[in-house]
Amino acid sequence: MPGRSQTQLACPPSPQHPRPNLRTWFAVLVGKAIQLGLRITRLGGGSSLPGLVGLRLDPNILQKIVGGSGARVILVTGSNGKTTTCKLIAGALSASGLRILGNTTGANLKSGLVSALIASSTLTGRIQADVIVFEVDEASMRRVIPDINPSVVVVTNCFRDQLDRYGEVDATLELIRQATDRMPESATLLLNADDPLVADLGRTARCIVRYYGLDAGPVPEPATRAREAGEADLSPRDVVNCLACGEYFIYEATTIGHLGVYSCPRCGRSRPALDFTARHIEQVPGAGYRFSVHWGAEDQIPISLRLPGLYNAYNGLAAAACCLVFGTCPKAAASGINSAGSAFGRAETVDIGDKRLSLVLVKNPVGLSEVAKSVAGDPSIAVIMFCLNDNYADGRDISWIWDADLSPMVERPTPFRLAVCSGVRAWDAALRLKYAGLDPSVMQVEPNLGRALDAALANTTPGETLGILPTYTAMLGVREEIRKRAHIRQFWRS
Repeated sequence: MPGRSQTQLACPPSPQHPRPNLRTWFAVLVGKAIQLGLRITRLGGGSSLPGLVGLRLDPNILQKIVGGSGARVILVTGSNGKTTTCKLIAGALSASGLRILGNTTGANLKSGLVSALIASSTLTGRIQADVIVFEVDEASMRRVIPDINPSVVVVTNCFRDQLDRYGEVDATLELIRQATDRMPESATLLLNADDPLVADLGRTARCIVRYYGLDAGPVPEPATRAREAGEADLSPRDVVNCLACGEYFIYEATTIGHLGVYSCPRCGRSRPALDFTARHIEQVPGAGYRFSVHWGAEDQIPISLRLPGLYNAYNGLAAAACCLVFGTCPKAAASGINSAGSAFGRAETVDIGDKRLSLVLVKNPVGLSEVAKSVAGDPSIAVIMFCLNDNYADGRDISWIWDADLSPMVERPTPFRLAVCSGVRAWDAALRLKYAGLDPSVMQVEPNLGRALDAALANTTPGETLGILPTYTAMLGVREEIRKRAHIRQFWRS
């Protein structure tokens, strides 16, 4: 049964679930004690362990706390953009006067969701929230949706990510499909139509399906320009064939990786018609992106993101579309999105004296390629740090760094003064930059994150920006080093 069209924007409330009982209360009490202990001893923020223990003590704790609250639920999943999209959605809904609860630390496994609930609940497992906005790991979606029956699920994109855990993109897509096919018919599935993989989820969904995407007009991205000029396109693409018949897609325009306006010359499958469209996309140097979100016949709202990169234009569009589906006042949604800052570690900026640090998470080929473009286009960045870890949360397989296109950083008009490589796999990071064409004389390898940060700061002059590109656990580590040198909150307080 194909996805149904939605005739109105407002979503029905999520169904009720069993309410907290004595078993739940005990699990919450133990979880809060663990959370407090971890934070007092500075062993962590308690973003996962309390939930892990809570699930052992009460396997149904998630559905009991959520069901007992009566809050409606929004879930965001996909390879890239989950944390930022949730941040923008929360900002928009807050501007509408709603009380929001979310897993703002980025812990997006089921244990992370429960930890967020434990942290915000009373000792009896009660939470005060009108809307719960959770980012959820792609593989965890199928275990989360049956517990909380969301009102809206947003799927941002599907890129090759953590091959040792997910496998190739078709396996990741199947994990998401297993979850979205179990959504209640009254819920809305909001899909990125520019991604052929994500758009295909609407074919089998039984719920309401809506699509968002960028306008088919010119998009200022190197991939499109290279194709028009007949030059080699080095940007990574995880999908080139039609999922229905296997024929090569024809792209009218490309934006990021395999995203764009596509069609199959054999079977005719193409990008679905858009319910929400970003038009008049304009990059604002040093500020972010401006565009307008259109839906219906004449309805539109202006969006002005303070976030770099075209990928964040997708995140902003997804957030706006989600809020409109949710029934939020369009003007309030736009105001909330425009005023929302970056999520921690995702285009987060920190000032240390008269020097600025820009911290941008990288975790897969497409993400690193897009960040390379952003860094290359920022003339204030004269020094960079590439921090590469291979811990479980990063993905033990780091071969993905060789699939990223780093040429924009290497070929920028003003070469970097210094490139510091750090983290567990610092030497691998340095080797990748060397083979990308970066002059070894401007490279320095320092596996220790603290010493690497000091070296990078020492070579950053007043008024300049230090660009930091870390993988996930390296981001947490370098952010803690930054916290020691500047007045910022721990990541679990962000």
